[in-house]
Amino acid sequence: MTLVKLLILSLTLSAVCGLRCYSCKNASGAACPEIKECHPLANRCYSMKLGALVSKGCQNWLSCGFAWNCCKGDLCNGST
Repeated sequence: MTLVKLLILSLTLSAVCGLRCYSCKNASGAACPEIKECHPLANRCYSMKLGALVSKGCQNWLSCGFAWNCCKGDLCNGST
């Protein structure tokens, strides 16, 4: 029962104090001024570049790696 209460408290606090990331899809070299509040399960910010196209946003740590350049912390994926 205590474990369930701790889990609920943890999810509540993460929703209130959620991670924020810069967000854009398929931007072509332009800045990403939009800031997105991440879902509690999306605990990393990501930045991915494919040629001239840039994509940034929130991501779960399990999806990080290879093409996804992830970081931990508010707005760590940079606006440019």
